[in-house]
Amino acid sequence: MSTYCERERNRLMRLSLLPYSFKPIGLTLFILAFAGLVISKFYVEDPNAYRTVLRHLTLIGLLFISISREKTEDEMMVRIRAQSFALAFIAGVIYAVFYPYLNVVVDAALGQSETNLGDISVYQVMVFMLLIQIGFFYQIKRMHA
Repeated sequence: MSTYCERERNRLMRLSLLPYSFKPIGLTLFILAFAGLVISKFYVEDPNAYRTVLRHLTLIGLLFISISREKTEDEMMVRIRAQSFALAFIAGVIYAVFYPYLNVVVDAALGQSETNLGDISVYQVMVFMLLIQIGFFYQIKRMHA
């Protein structure tokens, strides 16, 4: 007989994932939104409104890919997914901390007089973390196959 705390812990430990059918939807959404970002940069007069919506769509597409089930979701996939999220988090923190300093070094190497040690955008960090998570997930999955 399990206690209430054990049942709640088990409920929280289960990761609710999207169905596998969301993976191709996310990939399509990401590709179309990314293409839209590239096109809006060159062909739209005032791309700010478009860019905000398209950035959100790229994040949603990457998130769909990241949290969609695999065709065969088992304990190994759950462990690999958790590992890839942990690695992506660590890489994201390192990226957020060191990227501004790397900008200063690159600007100095290129001879630019003004260097900016400002923060990076949340969008940039989120896309980086999701891409790293997806990449690590499939790399680790391939190593265990």
